[in-house]
Amino acid sequence: MCGIAGYKCFGRQRPYRDEIERLLLGIEIRGTDATGIARTIGKNNIEVIKSPNKASVFVKTELPEKAELSKCMIMHTRAATQGLAKDNNNNHPIYSKEGVVLVHNGIINNDDVLFAKHSFVRDGLVDSEIIL
Repeated sequence: MCGIAGYKCFGRQRPYRDEIERLLLGIEIRGTDATGIARTIGKNNIEVIKSPNKASVFVKTELPEKAELSKCMIMHTRAATQGLAKDNNNNHPIYSKEGVVLVHNGIINNDDVLFAKHSFVRDGLVDSEIIL
């Protein structure tokens, strides 16, 4: 299954980049197909960065140098079960058009039925998208 980590800082406290790397590398064993983060930028913006790389590659190529400035971050390492990792629409964090961000660890077996029943439009093939 996938790996999930996150943090929320209060006041002026912020973690350093090496702490973020340590968190991602610590959950890499739970999923090596893709890695992603969602972090707050300012008061009302969220940045999502993800790629079809394991965490040990992601921290060297994708993790922003200023990642330690974020007050809140959620991280995910994916073990692909549905939807190819090379399509970033299937990698976590996933998000809705309304700006809700989600990471999920598990399998939803009836996502196709639910998408059809409610006439929802898919962005990817990952089962977790039905939660949004």
